[in-house]
Amino acid sequence: MKPVRRLISRLATAAVAAIAAGCAAYPPAVDPLSRTPTVLLPATRAGLVDQRAGFRQALCALTTAPAGVAAPVRDCDYPLVRVRGETDVLPVGDVRRNDLHDVRIVVVLGFAWDCVQGLFDGERLPARHLAGVGYDVTEIHVDGLAGSAYNAQLIQAALSRPEIATDRRQLVLIGYSKGAVDILEAVTRFPETAARVAAVISIAGAIGGSPLADEFGTGSTALLRALPGAHCGIGDGEGLHSLSPTHRQAWLADHPLPHPPRYYSLVAFPGPDSVSPLLASAHRRLSQVDARNDGSLLPHDQLIPGAALLGYVDADHWSIALPVDTSPLTDGVRNLLWEAAVRFVESDLARERRDAQGGASAYAQ
Repeated sequence: MKPVRRLISRLATAAVAAIAAGCAAYPPAVDPLSRTPTVLLPATRAGLVDQRAGFRQALCALTTAPAGVAAPVRDCDYPLVRVRGETDVLPVGDVRRNDLHDVRIVVVLGFAWDCVQGLFDGERLPARHLAGVGYDVTEIHVDGLAGSAYNAQLIQAALSRPEIATDRRQLVLIGYSKGAVDILEAVTRFPETAARVAAVISIAGAIGGSPLADEFGTGSTALLRALPGAHCGIGDGEGLHSLSPTHRQAWLADHPLPHPPRYYSLVAFPGPDSVSPLLASAHRRLSQVDARNDGSLLPHDQLIPGAALLGYVDADHWSIALPVDTSPLTDGVRNLLWEAAVRFVESDLARERRDAQGGASAYAQ
Protein backbone atom coordinates (compact mmCIF):
# COMPACT_ATOMS: atom_id res chain seq x y z
CA MET A 1 0.00 0.00 0.00
CA LYS A 2 2.83 2.40 0.77
CA PRO A 3 4.21 2.50 -2.82
CA VAL A 4 0.69 3.15 -4.14
CA ARG A 5 0.13 5.90 -1.61
CA ARG A 6 3.50 7.39 -2.45
CA LEU A 7 2.66 7.38 -6.15
CA ILE A 8 -0.69 9.06 -5.52
CA SER A 9 1.03 11.65 -3.36
CA ARG A 10 3.61 12.39 -6.05
CA LEU A 11 1.00 12.68 -8.78
CA ALA A 12 -1.11 15.01 -6.64
CA THR A 13 1.93 17.08 -5.71
CA ALA A 14 2.82 17.33 -9.38
CA ALA A 15 -0.70 18.67 -9.99
CA VAL A 16 -0.11 21.34 -7.38
CA ALA A 17 3.17 22.20 -9.08
CA ALA A 18 1.38 22.55 -12.41
CA ILE A 19 -1.06 24.94 -10.79
CA ALA A 20 1.85 26.88 -9.30
CA ALA A 21 3.35 27.28 -12.76
CA GLY A 22 0.42 29.43 -13.81
CA CYS A 23 -2.17 29.09 -16.53
CA ALA A 24 -1.61 32.07 -18.82
CA ALA A 25 1.27 33.06 -21.08
CA TYR A 26 1.63 36.44 -19.38
CA PRO A 27 0.14 38.03 -16.26
CA PRO A 28 -2.92 40.16 -17.05
CA ALA A 29 -2.43 43.87 -17.54
CA VAL A 30 -2.99 46.00 -14.43
CA ASP A 31 -4.83 49.32 -14.47
CA PRO A 32 -2.21 52.00 -13.69
CA LEU A 33 -4.59 53.60 -11.19
CA SER A 34 -4.42 50.43 -9.09
CA ARG A 35 -0.61 50.28 -9.05
CA THR A 36 1.49 51.50 -6.15
CA PRO A 37 4.75 53.36 -6.92
CA THR A 38 7.61 51.07 -5.85
CA VAL A 39 11.39 51.06 -6.10
CA LEU A 40 14.11 48.45 -5.57
CA LEU A 41 16.85 49.53 -3.17
CA PRO A 42 19.66 47.81 -1.27
CA ALA A 43 18.09 46.26 1.82
CA THR A 44 19.92 48.51 4.28
CA ARG A 45 18.70 51.57 2.34
CA ALA A 46 15.13 50.34 2.71
CA GLY A 47 15.13 50.17 6.49
CA LEU A 48 16.14 46.54 6.93
CA VAL A 49 18.69 45.62 9.59
CA ASP A 50 21.37 43.25 8.35
CA GLN A 51 21.64 40.36 10.83
CA ARG A 52 22.90 37.77 8.35
CA ALA A 53 26.27 37.23 9.98
CA GLY A 54 24.69 36.93 13.41
CA PHE A 55 22.19 34.37 12.16
CA ARG A 56 24.99 32.44 10.46
CA GLN A 57 26.74 32.36 13.83
CA ALA A 58 23.54 31.10 15.47
CA LEU A 59 23.18 28.31 12.92
CA CYS A 60 26.80 27.28 13.39
CA ALA A 61 26.27 27.13 17.15
CA LEU A 62 23.65 24.42 16.53
CA THR A 63 25.40 22.49 13.76
CA THR A 64 28.92 22.31 15.19
CA ALA A 65 29.26 18.83 16.64
CA PRO A 66 31.20 17.93 19.80
CA ALA A 67 34.60 16.29 19.40
CA GLY A 68 34.34 12.75 18.09
CA VAL A 69 30.76 13.16 16.84
CA ALA A 70 29.91 13.40 13.14
CA ALA A 71 28.68 16.87 12.16
CA PRO A 72 24.97 16.96 11.16
CA VAL A 73 25.77 18.99 8.02
CA ARG A 74 28.87 19.28 5.83
CA ASP A 75 29.48 22.93 6.71
CA CYS A 76 28.21 24.60 9.84
CA ASP A 77 26.49 27.39 7.92
CA TYR A 78 25.10 25.29 5.08
CA PRO A 79 22.73 26.08 3.34
CA LEU A 80 23.02 29.85 3.82
CA VAL A 81 24.01 31.74 0.68
CA ARG A 82 26.61 34.48 1.03
CA VAL A 83 25.21 37.56 -0.66
CA ARG A 84 27.22 40.75 -0.98
CA GLY A 85 27.47 43.06 2.03
CA GLU A 86 27.25 40.82 5.11
CA THR A 87 28.32 42.79 8.17
CA ASP A 88 30.73 41.62 10.86
CA VAL A 89 29.42 39.01 13.25
CA LEU A 90 27.28 40.47 16.02
CA PRO A 91 26.97 38.82 19.44
CA VAL A 92 23.77 36.81 19.63
CA GLY A 93 24.25 35.20 23.04
CA ASP A 94 24.19 31.51 23.79
CA VAL A 95 21.89 29.66 21.40
CA ARG A 96 22.83 26.11 22.32
CA ARG A 97 20.18 23.56 23.13
CA ASN A 98 20.56 23.93 26.90
CA ASP A 99 18.89 27.34 26.83
CA LEU A 100 15.80 27.98 28.92
CA HIS A 101 12.78 28.67 26.70
CA ASP A 102 11.15 31.96 27.63
CA VAL A 103 8.98 32.18 24.50
CA ARG A 104 5.86 30.49 23.16
CA ILE A 105 5.89 29.66 19.45
CA VAL A 106 2.84 30.03 17.20
CA VAL A 107 3.07 28.80 13.61
CA VAL A 108 0.85 29.81 10.66
CA LEU A 109 1.43 27.95 7.39
CA GLY A 110 0.75 29.14 3.87
CA PHE A 111 -1.72 29.33 1.00
CA ALA A 112 -3.84 26.19 0.55
CA TRP A 113 -2.01 24.28 3.27
CA ASP A 114 -5.23 22.61 4.39
CA CYS A 115 -5.68 21.49 0.77
CA VAL A 116 -2.21 19.97 0.32
CA GLN A 117 -1.41 18.78 3.86
CA GLY A 118 -2.42 15.23 2.94
CA LEU A 119 0.54 15.08 0.54
CA PHE A 120 3.11 15.57 3.30
CA ASP A 121 4.13 13.75 6.45
CA GLY A 122 3.05 16.12 9.20
CA GLU A 123 5.51 14.58 11.67
CA ARG A 124 8.38 15.87 9.51
CA LEU A 125 7.32 19.52 9.70
CA PRO A 126 9.77 21.90 11.45
CA ALA A 127 7.14 22.75 14.08
CA ARG A 128 7.35 19.15 15.32
CA HIS A 129 11.10 19.50 15.63
CA LEU A 130 10.75 22.72 17.65
CA ALA A 131 8.38 20.93 20.02
CA GLY A 132 10.83 18.06 20.24
CA VAL A 133 13.65 20.31 21.47
CA GLY A 134 11.49 21.75 24.22
CA TYR A 135 9.52 24.66 22.79
CA ASP A 136 5.81 25.08 23.43
CA VAL A 137 4.43 25.19 19.89
CA THR A 138 0.90 25.99 18.74
CA GLU A 139 -0.14 25.64 15.10
CA ILE A 140 -2.99 27.91 14.05
CA HIS A 141 -5.11 26.42 11.28
CA VAL A 142 -6.33 29.26 9.07
CA ASP A 143 -8.47 28.81 5.95
CA GLY A 144 -6.05 28.05 3.15
CA LEU A 145 -8.07 29.68 0.37
CA ALA A 146 -9.27 32.68 2.39
CA GLY A 147 -7.96 36.21 2.19
CA SER A 148 -5.48 37.53 4.71
CA ALA A 149 -8.00 39.88 6.31
CA TYR A 150 -10.30 36.92 6.95
CA ASN A 151 -7.49 34.79 8.36
CA ALA A 152 -6.32 37.66 10.55
CA GLN A 153 -9.55 37.28 12.49
CA LEU A 154 -8.88 33.55 12.94
CA ILE A 155 -5.39 34.30 14.23
CA GLN A 156 -6.69 36.93 16.63
CA ALA A 157 -9.33 34.50 17.93
CA ALA A 158 -6.75 31.73 18.37
CA LEU A 159 -4.40 34.02 20.31
CA SER A 160 -7.32 34.98 22.56
CA ARG A 161 -7.86 31.40 23.71
CA PRO A 162 -7.21 31.10 27.47
CA GLU A 163 -4.20 28.78 27.16
CA ILE A 164 -2.40 31.39 25.07
CA ALA A 165 -3.93 34.59 26.46
CA THR A 166 -2.88 33.71 30.02
CA ASP A 167 0.63 32.57 29.07
CA ARG A 168 3.10 35.11 30.42
CA ARG A 169 5.90 34.06 28.08
CA GLN A 170 6.68 36.19 25.05
CA LEU A 171 4.81 35.23 21.89
CA VAL A 172 6.84 34.56 18.75
CA LEU A 173 4.76 34.09 15.59
CA ILE A 174 6.27 32.20 12.66
CA GLY A 175 4.59 32.69 9.29
CA TYR A 176 5.50 30.61 6.26
CA SER A 177 4.59 31.94 2.80
CA LYS A 178 1.10 33.48 2.94
CA GLY A 179 1.02 32.67 6.66
CA ALA A 180 3.42 35.58 7.18
CA VAL A 181 1.01 37.90 5.38
CA ASP A 182 -1.91 36.65 7.47
CA ILE A 183 0.10 37.43 10.60
CA LEU A 184 0.97 40.95 9.41
CA GLU A 185 -2.72 41.59 8.79
CA ALA A 186 -3.53 40.36 12.30
CA VAL A 187 -1.01 42.52 14.16
CA THR A 188 -1.98 45.55 12.05
CA ARG A 189 -5.77 45.15 12.42
CA PHE A 190 -5.79 44.23 16.11
CA PRO A 191 -3.66 46.50 18.33
CA GLU A 192 -4.29 44.23 21.33
CA THR A 193 -2.72 41.37 19.39
CA ALA A 194 0.27 43.45 18.31
CA ALA A 195 0.91 44.50 21.91
CA ARG A 196 1.13 40.86 23.02
CA VAL A 197 3.41 39.63 20.22
CA ALA A 198 7.13 40.02 20.83
CA ALA A 199 8.33 38.96 17.38
CA VAL A 200 7.22 37.85 13.93
CA ILE A 201 9.48 35.54 11.90
CA SER A 202 8.75 35.34 8.18
CA ILE A 203 9.95 32.16 6.43
CA ALA A 204 9.78 32.78 2.67
CA GLY A 205 6.92 35.15 3.41
CA ALA A 206 4.77 36.35 0.51
CA ILE A 207 5.16 39.94 1.73
CA GLY A 208 5.12 41.62 -1.67
CA GLY A 209 2.92 38.97 -3.29
CA SER A 210 3.65 36.54 -6.12
CA PRO A 211 3.41 37.35 -9.84
CA LEU A 212 2.00 33.85 -10.27
CA ALA A 213 -1.08 34.75 -8.22
CA ASP A 214 -2.38 36.94 -11.03
CA GLU A 215 -2.34 33.94 -13.39
CA PHE A 216 -4.48 31.63 -11.26
CA GLY A 217 -8.16 31.15 -11.93
CA THR A 218 -11.10 29.63 -10.09
CA GLY A 219 -10.31 26.32 -11.76
CA SER A 220 -6.98 26.25 -9.95
CA THR A 221 -8.56 26.44 -6.51
CA ALA A 222 -11.12 23.81 -7.54
CA LEU A 223 -8.26 21.43 -8.35
CA LEU A 224 -6.66 22.12 -4.98
CA ARG A 225 -9.90 21.29 -3.19
CA ALA A 226 -10.05 17.96 -5.06
CA LEU A 227 -6.62 16.74 -3.93
CA PRO A 228 -6.38 13.56 -1.80
CA GLY A 229 -6.74 14.39 1.88
CA ALA A 230 -7.80 17.98 1.19
CA HIS A 231 -9.86 19.73 3.86
CA CYS A 232 -9.85 23.21 2.38
CA GLY A 233 -11.32 26.08 4.33
CA ILE A 234 -12.36 28.55 1.66
CA GLY A 235 -13.41 31.40 3.98
CA ASP A 236 -14.13 34.45 1.85
CA GLY A 237 -12.37 32.93 -1.16
CA GLU A 238 -9.96 35.88 -1.42
CA GLY A 239 -6.74 33.92 -0.96
CA LEU A 240 -5.40 34.47 -4.46
CA HIS A 241 -6.33 38.13 -4.41
CA SER A 242 -4.41 38.50 -1.15
CA LEU A 243 -1.27 37.25 -2.95
CA SER A 244 -1.54 39.57 -5.94
CA PRO A 245 1.48 41.92 -6.05
CA THR A 246 -0.83 44.84 -6.82
CA HIS A 247 -2.87 44.14 -3.68
CA ARG A 248 0.12 43.41 -1.46
CA GLN A 249 2.01 46.57 -2.44
CA ALA A 250 -1.08 48.71 -1.93
CA TRP A 251 -1.63 47.08 1.48
CA LEU A 252 1.95 47.73 2.55
CA ALA A 253 1.67 51.37 1.44
CA ASP A 254 -1.56 51.88 3.41
CA HIS A 255 -0.71 49.91 6.57
CA PRO A 256 2.43 50.88 8.50
CA LEU A 257 3.43 47.94 10.67
CA PRO A 258 3.11 48.36 14.44
CA HIS A 259 6.11 48.19 16.78
CA PRO A 260 6.10 46.01 18.81
CA PRO A 261 6.40 43.34 17.56
CA ARG A 262 9.87 43.02 16.07
CA TYR A 263 10.16 41.53 12.60
CA TYR A 264 12.60 39.04 11.07
CA SER A 265 12.83 37.74 7.49
CA LEU A 266 14.43 34.53 6.18
CA VAL A 267 14.51 34.39 2.37
CA ALA A 268 14.36 31.31 0.11
CA PHE A 269 17.09 31.90 -2.49
CA PRO A 270 17.86 28.66 -4.39
CA GLY A 271 20.52 27.99 -6.96
CA PRO A 272 19.44 26.01 -10.04
CA ASP A 273 20.46 22.69 -8.47
CA SER A 274 18.37 23.35 -5.36
CA VAL A 275 15.00 23.74 -7.06
CA SER A 276 12.78 20.69 -6.70
CA PRO A 277 11.51 19.26 -10.02
CA LEU A 278 8.02 19.96 -8.70
CA LEU A 279 8.67 23.71 -8.84
CA ALA A 280 10.96 23.76 -11.88
CA SER A 281 8.32 25.09 -14.29
CA ALA A 282 7.26 27.93 -11.99
CA HIS A 283 10.92 28.69 -11.29
CA ARG A 284 11.69 29.04 -15.00
CA ARG A 285 8.67 31.30 -15.39
CA LEU A 286 9.80 33.69 -12.66
CA SER A 287 13.42 33.53 -13.85
CA GLN A 288 12.42 36.01 -16.53
CA VAL A 289 12.51 38.54 -13.68
CA ASP A 290 15.08 37.05 -11.26
CA ALA A 291 16.91 33.75 -11.69
CA ARG A 292 17.21 33.28 -7.91
CA ASN A 293 13.44 33.14 -7.36
CA ASP A 294 12.20 30.29 -5.16
CA GLY A 295 9.58 28.92 -7.54
CA SER A 296 6.80 31.05 -6.08
CA LEU A 297 8.28 34.37 -4.95
CA LEU A 298 10.97 36.81 -5.97
CA PRO A 299 13.68 37.39 -3.31
CA HIS A 300 12.87 41.04 -2.65
CA ASP A 301 9.17 40.24 -2.19
CA GLN A 302 9.99 38.07 0.83
CA LEU A 303 11.26 40.94 3.00
CA ILE A 304 9.15 42.61 5.69
CA PRO A 305 9.75 46.38 5.65
CA GLY A 306 12.03 47.40 8.51
CA ALA A 307 12.73 43.79 9.51
CA ALA A 308 15.97 42.15 10.54
CA LEU A 309 17.30 40.22 7.56
CA LEU A 310 18.36 36.80 8.85
CA GLY A 311 19.68 35.33 5.64
CA TYR A 312 19.26 33.77 2.22
CA VAL A 313 18.66 30.02 2.12
CA ASP A 314 19.65 27.75 -0.76
CA ALA A 315 16.19 26.18 -0.91
CA ASP A 316 13.04 26.56 -2.98
CA HIS A 317 9.70 27.81 -1.70
CA TRP A 318 8.41 24.44 -0.57
CA SER A 319 11.63 22.89 0.69
CA ILE A 320 12.38 25.67 3.17
CA ALA A 321 9.31 24.66 5.19
CA LEU A 322 7.90 21.35 3.93
CA PRO A 323 9.30 17.78 3.67
CA VAL A 324 9.75 17.55 -0.10
CA ASP A 325 11.46 14.25 -0.93
CA THR A 326 12.72 15.51 -4.31
CA SER A 327 14.60 18.41 -2.70
CA PRO A 328 18.31 18.32 -1.82
CA LEU A 329 17.48 20.08 1.46
CA THR A 330 17.09 17.38 4.09
CA ASP A 331 14.68 17.36 7.01
CA GLY A 332 17.60 17.70 9.41
CA VAL A 333 18.96 20.86 7.81
CA ARG A 334 15.50 22.41 7.45
CA ASN A 335 14.76 21.72 11.12
CA LEU A 336 18.04 23.31 12.20
CA LEU A 337 17.30 26.41 10.12
CA TRP A 338 13.97 26.90 11.88
CA GLU A 339 15.48 26.17 15.27
CA ALA A 340 18.33 28.62 14.66
CA ALA A 341 15.81 31.31 13.67
CA VAL A 342 13.82 30.80 16.87
CA ARG A 343 16.91 30.72 19.08
CA PHE A 344 18.36 33.81 17.38
CA VAL A 345 15.13 35.72 17.99
CA GLU A 346 14.86 34.41 21.55
CA SER A 347 18.39 35.64 22.24
CA ASP A 348 17.67 38.99 20.56
CA LEU A 349 14.56 39.50 22.70
CA ALA A 350 16.53 38.66 25.85
CA ARG A 351 19.19 41.19 24.86
CA GLU A 352 16.47 43.77 24.23
CA ARG A 353 15.18 43.28 27.76
CA ARG A 354 18.67 43.81 29.14
CA ASP A 355 19.29 46.83 26.94
CA ALA A 356 16.00 48.42 27.99
CA GLN A 357 17.74 49.27 31.26
CA GLY A 358 20.48 51.11 29.43
CA GLY A 359 22.22 51.05 26.06
CA ALA A 360 20.93 50.36 22.58
CA SER A 361 19.97 47.03 21.09
CA ALA A 362 21.80 45.70 18.08
CA TYR A 363 18.41 45.68 16.39
CA ALA A 364 17.11 49.23 16.02
CA GLN A 365 13.72 50.14 14.69
